[in-house]
Amino acid sequence: MPYVIDHRANGRTFWLDRARARYAHMCKRIFSWAHSFDDLEFDKYIIALTYVRNEDWQADDIRGFMLKLRDRFPLMAYAWVAELQRRGAVHYHVMTIVPKGTMFYSKRDRLS
Repeated sequence: MPYVIDHRANGRTFWLDRARARYAHMCKRIFSWAHSFDDLEFDKYIIALTYVRNEDWQADDIRGFMLKLRDRFPLMAYAWVAELQRRGAVHYHVMTIVPKGTMFYSKRDRLS
């Protein structure tokens, strides 16, 4: 729900949408975090995870995926965000920071 804010110093009024402000802040933080590794000897990979059927989503799915990923690869750092697609399915973006030369599976392989 947007809020109306009156600026006392200049007398202007503006609307603040908390959801948009939170989203913008989150994007800025993740962008800054990702670019803090630019000068270091690491590779960055982005993994997209999408459900075929909306009803397949389970609350701990991303947790399970990240535990398997951390067990199998030398992750230096990672961040993930969830989005809802237009059709209502949950969609995840996972950014990983790994040592240079680390290779992930091909499209045919799966973490199961």
